[in-house]
Amino acid sequence: MHAALVARPGSCIRRLGGSRAGEMQFTRFLRNRLVSAAEMSRHTGEQTGRRAAGRHVVAVQDSSELALGSRRARAGYGPVGNGNTAGLMLHPMLAVEAGTGALLGLVSMQVWNRGAEELAPRRQRATINKESQRWIDATKQAGAVLERAASITMVSDRESDFYDSSPNVRTMST
Repeated sequence: MHAALVARPGSCIRRLGGSRAGEMQFTRFLRNRLVSAAEMSRHTGEQTGRRAAGRHVVAVQDSSELALGSRRARAGYGPVGNGNTAGLMLHPMLAVEAGTGALLGLVSMQVWNRGAEELAPRRQRATINKESQRWIDATKQAGAVLERAASITMVSDRESDFYDSSPNVRTMST
């Protein structure tokens, strides 16, 4: 699957498979109950951690929207972008060697589907109940995955610069 994605980035499963048999092979893999985004993230994180051992690592994180095109594909997915498009949210963290810029691999990945449920106003929710929690979770996971690195420098965009302003919520730095 990886080789097919590299050869045809952004393709749908039908094109990636190259044939009906290939399409079904990828589909069965992705629908397997033992295959999850969390498990793929854990597995690749372990490999990245081994490659990062002893190196000076820059860990880069940011969020992306995975907009889905067809009406059939959009069923069951929440809003992304301006709210008129349906899709998923993705928050990956990549490890890069500081000196060479060599990509070491994926440190962590969070995928979620925004629901249409009514939420309490942002300032009344604790950070753990907000999408902002993804920055904290990715940073904690980087510490665990990259523990054998010589050093870790975290890089993220300004969206990661936040504080909990909820009333009656105590926060503790980690």
